[in-house]
Amino acid sequence: MKVPKLLFVLFFLSLSAMHATTLKALSLKELCSHAQIIVIASISSLQSTFKKQSVYSTYQLQVNQYLKGSGSSSLQIHQRGGRHGDFQTFVSGVRHYQVNDQVLLFLISKQDQSFETLGFAQGSFLLKEDQVQLDQYHFFVDHKNLKKLSLKGPEYHWHQQLIQNKHLSYLKELIALYVS
Repeated sequence: MKVPKLLFVLFFLSLSAMHATTLKALSLKELCSHAQIIVIASISSLQSTFKKQSVYSTYQLQVNQYLKGSGSSSLQIHQRGGRHGDFQTFVSGVRHYQVNDQVLLFLISKQDQSFETLGFAQGSFLLKEDQVQLDQYHFFVDHKNLKKLSLKGPEYHWHQQLIQNKHLSYLKELIALYVS
């Protein structure tokens, strides 16, 4: 009888160690506005560390193009989560990359001169050649949500094209529209 009570107490104590984060869904216009830089890059290396009972990943980026801002041809992004030896940390809403992944990222700077992705996976697009992989984190490219955004003119046109064709050029047109 004491074992079930002990398990029950341990279960509730473990809940206190869990953390949750709620993110506001960001439109593409908000991503463009809040990002300090927007880049198209490839992941050139990945390192992970284990500290404070969690895994952290550091990605080295080889920048191919700046769509907003300017800077070095090489950048680092740090984020919580990943795999280090036998340890793995999963953070919901954080996208993890592999070496050679092509990405379009909306980035904000951190105090240590590295960057982090704005809005977790909302500010991250995987690219395959000239195609953009859209997923559940990109709510603004869903036909139902597009109506809620009250878009008009070129803004509406480029969103429609991006939804239908998923071509990088349409995403770049939208970014150029919002950055200018």
